[in-house]
Amino acid sequence: MTFYQELQLSSVASKQLIKATEDKKERYRHILIYNFKVYLVMEFCVAVVSLYSHFTGNNNSVVGVTVLLAVLVLRQADFGIRTTHGLASIVGIFGILIAGPKLSNMVSPVPAFFINIVCILLLMILGCHNVIMYNHSTFVLGYLLLQGYDVTGQEYLYRVAGLLVEWYYVWQSSIRIRRTDRIEDHFLICSASSILTPQETDGTFVFH
Repeated sequence: MTFYQELQLSSVASKQLIKATEDKKERYRHILIYNFKVYLVMEFCVAVVSLYSHFTGNNNSVVGVTVLLAVLVLRQADFGIRTTHGLASIVGIFGILIAGPKLSNMVSPVPAFFINIVCILLLMILGCHNVIMYNHSTFVLGYLLLQGYDVTGQEYLYRVAGLLVEWYYVWQSSIRIRRTDRIEDHFLICSASSILTPQETDGTFVFH
């Protein structure tokens, strides 16, 4: 496995690889790559949040956090449904993230409660075909962050623009992932207990 391929592994996969490696020298190599990946992700998170704060304002730094949640989870993930259905789900999810928190903050507590319940339920339905896998939790957390840090006027327009940029990136990433990671006309299912690793011999992917 190359350095780049090992960087693409999830934390669970990296830890299992380290545990399964018997050669001490190789194990140290895997540990160093894993630590490098952790620091790289941390620097990436700081950079993204800082950029969003700079361009959309400090009150919209939460949008940068929401972007990170979506990018880190959906970079190699799948909704477990057809591509066209998944893309439609992405549109619905970001529509809820843009409108739902704002609407709930514009009304009194009782209507806001029902708006939040409906929006979170829709995020659970659209975000994952199997709720037990918790793929939807990324979007629910993003929704709660946006709902808790409400903005108005020009700042809200900046927030919408930031979410639209995120939507475009996730949309393009989803199309690319499904073009390259299709297996026998079936789409991958994202799970915290599933590890997707490329085999160097034939370029296929295997779940562990």
